[in-house]
Amino acid sequence: MRKSLPVVSASLGVLLLVLWQVRPGRARPVASVSALTKWPPLTGFVDLHTHPLSNLAFGGKLFYGGVDIGSLLPADPDCNDSVRATSEAQALGNDNSTHGGWDLVNPPHNWCGNLDRKWIIHALQTKAVKNGNDPPSGSTGSPDFGYWPKWNDITHQKMWVEWIRRAYQGGLRVMVALAHNNKTLGDLTSLGWHSAGDYPTDDKSSADLQIREIQSFVRRHPDFMEIALTAADVHRIVSANKMAVVVGVEIDHIGNFQVAIGPLIPDRDPPDSSAVRAEIDRLYGEGVRYIFPIHLLDNAFGGAAAYEDLFSPMTVATLSWQRLGRFSKLFSGLAILHARPALGRRMHSA
Repeated sequence: MRKSLPVVSASLGVLLLVLWQVRPGRARPVASVSALTKWPPLTGFVDLHTHPLSNLAFGGKLFYGGVDIGSLLPADPDCNDSVRATSEAQALGNDNSTHGGWDLVNPPHNWCGNLDRKWIIHALQTKAVKNGNDPPSGSTGSPDFGYWPKWNDITHQKMWVEWIRRAYQGGLRVMVALAHNNKTLGDLTSLGWHSAGDYPTDDKSSADLQIREIQSFVRRHPDFMEIALTAADVHRIVSANKMAVVVGVEIDHIGNFQVAIGPLIPDRDPPDSSAVRAEIDRLYGEGVRYIFPIHLLDNAFGGAAAYEDLFSPMTVATLSWQRLGRFSKLFSGLAILHARPALGRRMHSA
């Protein structure tokens, strides 16, 4: 018999929720740690990192597939822009409208395709993930799911509501649903002739759209999930044998602070403390309780880690000239490690 695991929200998750109640300039009375530990124990497991509304991120044309019937689709299989899915086939059907090239000659005709985007997406699928899944343009998920989703696929929906429900039935009781984005990837997939249905690529607008749609998604399925805004909400929801959903953001530039205008134009001045407080208050008011201050790129709050070669050029492209020296050294180091892998192994072991 499978043993129930203690819910992590009783420690880490509750701590995060409690801390979020003490905001800059607006401290709130919160339960003491000793009081929290006296709550009855919960059972289940927590997924601290999910992106159920990825199809709305990156301008809406990088990631394909809705999350349920009722979800917002940047483009459906028949090239209808910004529609609500009325069936699984519409939400998870042929991806040609988003991943395919423009083609009025060969059936099925794809008048909303984009050749530039098609090439970029195939490059990402093969280069961003080693041995990544790279289905042909026009591949379908529903009904047989022969092409996607797969474990090594990065551009198709993996969080259809019935799959989330299956995880809930297996013990999932807290899920952190993150709005995410990268403006550079969004701008790249918005290149080309056809851009109808493209959504905002800036972090603030994209995150706001995803936050609203995550909340709408959860409200459509009250039988097994509910948004949690406080630690008490988590305990109440899980105690009622439902799944608590905590909304968060994982974006490069919170509030669009200090976004470079272009690769040769310096960043805007960093925000002052009042602007930061106002933006955190705004996100809190939208229901956000989980936040990544720094994501893939350097921003107003600090420097990003050297994560993947793919993102280092993006970071350079969005930095001012004053900070390029740091990344020149990074690229030199990466070049040495690629040329001398033994040195890389010694550095790693050290």
